[in-house]
Amino acid sequence: MGRPGSSGPQGVKGEKGEQGKSLSAPHLIEAPVGLTVNEGQTAVLKCTVDGHPPPKVTWSKINSLLPFGRHIIGPSTALLIKNAKSEDTGVYTCSAQNLLGRTNVSAPLKVHCKFHIFFVNISISRVFT
Repeated sequence: MGRPGSSGPQGVKGEKGEQGKSLSAPHLIEAPVGLTVNEGQTAVLKCTVDGHPPPKVTWSKINSLLPFGRHIIGPSTALLIKNAKSEDTGVYTCSAQNLLGRTNVSAPLKVHCKFHIFFVNISISRVFT
């Protein structure tokens, strides 16, 4: 049997006369759902988690990077993608982690492109001799 390890962090004290909040691993309150937006719109993927200590929430895109300069993680831990483009289509993962564990949940985002149709009028002259 080994020597006892160091003691863990002290719990948070509750209000006077109330018990402090128990430690808990991250768990989902609101998971992101599949979303379809039009090109140019802002996509919002929600991910609400709870746990104690409060979990750190991060977002990632499977097999790619988050849109550079166009994504924001809001104060409510939602992922906002401004000016959505067709290349933003993919599966996004919300990860929440604290000292007791980690949880992940993924949801697809689909961006419909605007199609531009151009008509070109070409005149062809045939010369017969």
